[in-house]
Amino acid sequence: MIEVGTRIIIEGIPYKIESCNKGKSGKYVLVIDIDRTCGNEIRDSINLLLDELLDIESKKIISKKVIEWFINEKLKAGISIGSIARLKTEPEMAERQIRTLLRNGESIESIVETLAFWITNKWWSANVLASFISSFATKKVYRNPNNTFYSKESEIPLYYKIKEKMIALRQSNVEKIHIESEEETDGRIIVE
Repeated sequence: MIEVGTRIIIEGIPYKIESCNKGKSGKYVLVIDIDRTCGNEIRDSINLLLDELLDIESKKIISKKVIEWFINEKLKAGISIGSIARLKTEPEMAERQIRTLLRNGESIESIVETLAFWITNKWWSANVLASFISSFATKKVYRNPNNTFYSKESEIPLYYKIKEKMIALRQSNVEKIHIESEEETDGRIIVE
């Protein structure tokens, strides 16, 4: 039986089961919500941001608030201050990237979780400048030894690379439980 309160991770985002009802053929109907019980500082700021965005429908306002949150959290982390200062003066390109992700079907929770992972992960925060958010949904950006930037259009965008790594790291520590479906047990005779 799946219990209310159980934490699950779906695509790197922590959720908690709010209710669980047994349906037909051994399947369950779950009602889940983003897990807001983690108590570290960035998790608290994520909760405040998501609460603030709850009733906003305008993608332009949502993207503006997400980028403001990202800038503030990056400043708190104290990494790549110079690129954050440039981003703070010209946030429009970064806001456009958030709107692109929303149009591509990404949920706001997924976008915010991925940005939070970028901020808190030691490797990503140290090796990828904050100013790369201005193109992270549409193309991968490289910096060559001459400090000039270029992109390869055939590459996977930076957002999806960060999200993929977040999912892999968060799910690597999750205990996997598999309950066989009726299709898998068809034709088997269970004897006690």
